[in-house]
Amino acid sequence: MINKIRILKFPGVQEKACIFLIILALTVPTVTIYGHDNDDRTSAKPEKSGPSLDAARAYIISEDFSRAVSTYALLLQKDSASVSLNAEYAYALALNGIYDAALARLDRIWTPNSYSTDVHFFTSQVFALMGYDMLAIEAGKKIVAGSTPAWISSAAPGFLENYRDRMPGDNMSSDGDVVSDFRAANRLAAQNYNLMSIAMFEGIITGYPNEYLPYVGSSIALEKAGMYEKSAETIEQALAIIGKNSEHQEVKQMLEARLADIRGRHLTEGEKSNTVLPATLKADAKGRRMLAYAGGMFSPSYISLTGRLGTFISNAGSLSADFGVTSGGSGASLNLGIMNFFRQKVLAGGYGLGVGFGGGSATFNVKISVGFSIMNKDKNSSWDIFFDGQQPLAPKGSATTVGMSIGRSVYFGSR
Repeated sequence: MINKIRILKFPGVQEKACIFLIILALTVPTVTIYGHDNDDRTSAKPEKSGPSLDAARAYIISEDFSRAVSTYALLLQKDSASVSLNAEYAYALALNGIYDAALARLDRIWTPNSYSTDVHFFTSQVFALMGYDMLAIEAGKKIVAGSTPAWISSAAPGFLENYRDRMPGDNMSSDGDVVSDFRAANRLAAQNYNLMSIAMFEGIITGYPNEYLPYVGSSIALEKAGMYEKSAETIEQALAIIGKNSEHQEVKQMLEARLADIRGRHLTEGEKSNTVLPATLKADAKGRRMLAYAGGMFSPSYISLTGRLGTFISNAGSLSADFGVTSGGSGASLNLGIMNFFRQKVLAGGYGLGVGFGGGSATFNVKISVGFSIMNKDKNSSWDIFFDGQQPLAPKGSATTVGMSIGRSVYFGSR
């Protein structure tokens, strides 16, 4: 078996060079194949004539997994961007034993710094159904007690008992050829199908626990998925297998350097998580998705700098409190207001009421905004470009203003 894996590593190339090429190929950033086409929306409201989310969940609870898969597929045709809907669909696929499609679906919505309880819970369940308990534990580390989806929390343990794979190791293999599986796992990691790659490497490791190369490949996929602690543990296992073998000392040095780097990244990410995670998890537990915005409106005779803090009140709508300062021909003023925003893919708009305080008086106005909101690939922030108009309501004679605002929104919490 050792010889077969070495044949895979480019004949005639020294082992140190081989390991370097594998690490280089898999850690160079690549374009993610699956997209994220909107922000998270978990409670999709299908049309009355179509299937419902409650029906899909009922099929799972009643253990009619085939109908559950079909129903989720129809729901996703209407709301392909919902993170929670994708996660539940992956769970239904895994209960049917379709593990590769389940992990491909999860790779579509997985981000290294995601704090979505649904994503981590269902990813953990999928790995557990595959029989990969250690990966299930790793994927579930960010799940907070009491935040498990209520509809499945009581049934999930029984499903694991009844439907988990009792002989893990070959459930991601196409033909049982370890060399082909090794190549496929490397290719998946290079294409950012990191969860699929992790599962395939785990299968190889289960079958060949004394070969160090699968551990190296697995650690790279784990690192790219943001599972730094598990990635470091996997490198340690590779180093333990190499031991004091004089033939592999250069490889050992390279892996030791990589282990130090991963440990450093784990500590850094942990520090970041400590500052962000508590507030995010609080929002997750309450099922609330929030937004914050900073930007400005500009015209030849008018400047407005605005901040906004809000919450989503529907699948595509949000309500926010605005505060800012303006400067125009009549001087500077302080502005307070409330806006109702909505979006459809990249198109967005809103309306609201505001009051400005300046020059010893107050001005009441109505504001309308129409424009574009362009999400980043992780769906946790956007660039917003709007054409804004403000029409005074009182006092009479106040000037109407029209201009363009440019700003940035960040999104946190989960619906």
